[in-house]
Amino acid sequence: MPEELLGSLPRHRYLLVAVQTTDPASLPPDNVLAMIAKFEQAPTAEALDELVASLPDWFTRARLPEFREPILAWVTHVLTLRHGERGKELQRKLKREEEPGMTLIERARQWGRERDQEWLQRGLEKGIREERRASLLRERELVHRMVARRFGPDTAEELIPLLDRLSEPGSIVNIADAVVECGTAEEFLRRVREG
Repeated sequence: MPEELLGSLPRHRYLLVAVQTTDPASLPPDNVLAMIAKFEQAPTAEALDELVASLPDWFTRARLPEFREPILAWVTHVLTLRHGERGKELQRKLKREEEPGMTLIERARQWGRERDQEWLQRGLEKGIREERRASLLRERELVHRMVARRFGPDTAEELIPLLDRLSEPGSIVNIADAVVECGTAEEFLRRVREG
């Protein structure tokens, strides 16, 4: 670095603390570092829940009101990291403070229930779509077999591309009706193509 810039270098001193390895029990209970170490070392989601639930009491005991906002921001960051994909959404919800009467842990639990409900709803919708698709495939197969028995395998083969275009069960019912009502394969295929 050029000598003329050396005077502009920041000269900050700092203490590097490895919170992952710091024993929280070796620090005073109302110490900010002890609380941070407990959060960093929480082995399970339940342990995190307990720590979050204890925050209001900790703020009262520590008598550090000026630390409330930065600590809550930091806790938010830790919680969102632990919640994976939904982290950003959890962070937004915490910032909005949608339900001011709820504690941080109550909100986190509520989000978990909302996430579970959303997944359940998605699963139900997916199941319904898959069942409709499977039902449609079964109906197509049944009509294909009916046509093969009534008008022969060649007519059944000609029907396959026409069946593939159908997406509504009502359309297949109309084709099944045509199998019974038409007297010849030509009449049947003409009716299906027109319908």
